[in-house]
Amino acid sequence: MKILGVLLVSLSLLLPAAHADAPLRPRPKLILTIVIDQFRADYLMRFERRFGPDGFRYLMSNGAYYPYGEYGLLQSMTCPGHATILSGAYPYQHGIPINAWFDSETHAPVYCVEDPSSPPVPVAPAKKGSFGDGRSPRNLIASTVGDELKNAGYGSRVYTVALKDRAAILLGGHRADLAIWFDPERAQWISSRYYLPSGELPEWMKALNAAIPQIQTVWHPEGEGSGYSTEEATPFAHPSATGKEEAIHSPIGDALTEQAAEFAFDRLQLGRGPAPTDLLAVSFSSHDLVGHEFGPNSREMEEMTLSEDRQIAKLLNHIRAKMPDGLDNVVIALTGDHGAPMRPEYALQGKTPAGRINGPDLSRLIDQKLTARFGKLPAKQKSWVDFTTDLNFYLNHEALAAKKIPLREAIAVAKTALESRVGVLYVVSEEAGSHAPGLFDQQLERSRFPDRSGDLVIIPKPYYMEGGSYGVNHHTGYAYDRTVPIILSGAKFFKAGVYSQSARVIDIAPTLTFISGTVPPSMSEGRVLSEALLSR
Repeated sequence: MKILGVLLVSLSLLLPAAHADAPLRPRPKLILTIVIDQFRADYLMRFERRFGPDGFRYLMSNGAYYPYGEYGLLQSMTCPGHATILSGAYPYQHGIPINAWFDSETHAPVYCVEDPSSPPVPVAPAKKGSFGDGRSPRNLIASTVGDELKNAGYGSRVYTVALKDRAAILLGGHRADLAIWFDPERAQWISSRYYLPSGELPEWMKALNAAIPQIQTVWHPEGEGSGYSTEEATPFAHPSATGKEEAIHSPIGDALTEQAAEFAFDRLQLGRGPAPTDLLAVSFSSHDLVGHEFGPNSREMEEMTLSEDRQIAKLLNHIRAKMPDGLDNVVIALTGDHGAPMRPEYALQGKTPAGRINGPDLSRLIDQKLTARFGKLPAKQKSWVDFTTDLNFYLNHEALAAKKIPLREAIAVAKTALESRVGVLYVVSEEAGSHAPGLFDQQLERSRFPDRSGDLVIIPKPYYMEGGSYGVNHHTGYAYDRTVPIILSGAKFFKAGVYSQSARVIDIAPTLTFISGTVPPSMSEGRVLSEALLSR
């Protein structure tokens, strides 16, 4: 009997524990990723006293809040920013260095999410413009958090929502069930055949479009301001109406985005299905649209931040009410895709050196210098510069080849010409082995992608930017463009607090895959933000 007892005890040690099927760590039922386009790091700090209890204030108080999250990019803008957030990769890996580039084979500009094989759904009227209407993630090389949830076989559902097509598509990655974006002319949410091969919108999207409110209003400031919006702080009045372009350049755009996120969450029962984890990514694009026009020191941008506070609170409260355990099993990741500088004219008022750079004028300067050095262009060639965008210059390789001019030699001439202009700090060129010192060189290595980045790229002096005579552009790796907040919230997953540690935007993706039980995205090189994780 004693021998039998010993055997039974020994065998019992080999048997699985009663709860061996329980995961070692809890996993969220829903990952809600919130991106605010052009969301500078200081907005949460400057306007904190005006926030309500359930939006930014809730996330800042209950989440791991990194005030200084950083992009490591040479040029901070929407396409590379959104491509980086859920891939955990830099542009040299994920393939999206800027918003648009020039294809030397097709001799045409390429939009970051352009795909002629994926026309819009529903079919849109033909438009004149630089890019076709087809959209997909085909130009993105890396995988995303959503892709890896799918690849793990979890049956996760991945949906993305943004007014901008590029924001929704690049957050979703290759395997998203659906990415939707807004057509302001038709005042409806649309997608493409990449996601909807039948060419038909799903019923929930038809219901969403039918429910879009027809709003005609004048956008005014609400309540007493913070006192920190010091440029043109007098009350403003901007007319807005659904179905017109200006509607999404106002809080109406935020309200439309939140409504679409609610519809997706409700109609698809996200976070309440059999999959361990679903993902819903929402990007608020109106902040950027208004920011370009008025700049970060305007009262308009303060009011837009308050608009997002209200809409995020509305979305969180809606999810809290519908999830069985409220927000206990929901992880919320909030960040921006880039920041923004002061308007040069405003900077000059404060005796800060600043100015504007005219890209077309610089293209003409390159033309003049190359013609003076190498003679007239070959027949049928119009310019030595094929394309210029966002301080990237693409030389005419066909013309150079026809005259047997080495590319490096042409770049050297163009570089000298550009560096002579006011506001230009450095001109870099990977083809010519021309770099810039320190942090600039690191940013260049992370940002450059062969055949997509320009032959030459200008690094302007601080507060110098390409663009018109009023608004702002964000084309640099300076602190005002690269620094954004990062907040990770989830009662079972993260330790609440304000974190001064360095956090990079590329750290968001591996942190989310760690808590959801899958591998990081294919090209991720971020770290898990382990200091913010709750131990178990």
